[in-house]
Amino acid sequence: MPVRKFCLTDVHRDNRIAFALQQINIALPEDWERTIWTDEKVFCSTVDRRLHVWKSVDSNRLDPKYVPRDQSERIICGMWGWISAHSPDELVEVSPHMNALEYVDILENVLLA
Repeated sequence: MPVRKFCLTDVHRDNRIAFALQQINIALPEDWERTIWTDEKVFCSTVDRRLHVWKSVDSNRLDPKYVPRDQSERIICGMWGWISAHSPDELVEVSPHMNALEYVDILENVLLA
């Protein structure tokens, strides 16, 4: 079952801003010199999400009008990258469903190499 992300509330946002402002006042400039930010993103050439269909309870769920068709020739590309105070660095192509082993491999062989 896919994991659902919850939406941030105003309280969440306020807490995050307060934490960031506190860290700016505490952190030494050299701390930011040693900070590395990483992120990954999956790009898809088609819409990649569940379709919600309203239908009657006694409808056949396998009826062709309710079953999505295969999406042919879809392109999916996963990317991972990092930046620091010094510069952005490599973008690395990763699998669209990157797991912990692949992530550790990237850290060891790209970021720390």
